[in-house]
Amino acid sequence: RIRIHLNPYQGQHVYVRNCDKPMAEGTMMFGSLEAIASAGLQTYFNAGGRCFHEIPWQEWGEDLFMMRCLEHLGVGPVGDFGLIQDGVCKGVYCGS
Repeated sequence: RIRIHLNPYQGQHVYVRNCDKPMAEGTMMFGSLEAIASAGLQTYFNAGGRCFHEIPWQEWGEDLFMMRCLEHLGVGPVGDFGLIQDGVCKGVYCGS
């Protein structure tokens, strides 16, 4: 299922913002799933250590850290707000 969502971004340096609830940060990579295209993840593997020294991450959760770190490294966002259901962002439908 995740491949269907990431397939249009093959070879691109992108990550998915999956929460469009109005927040101070705007749309975000948030919740139970962080989705990053392979090229974007390779950028993180190659240079992610820079983020610990170059951005003020100490008070952030892991999703905000990863989002800001990827952006700092030049990995851009794409929106896919139907990727997951989340009690914070979209609410959850538990019916059949």
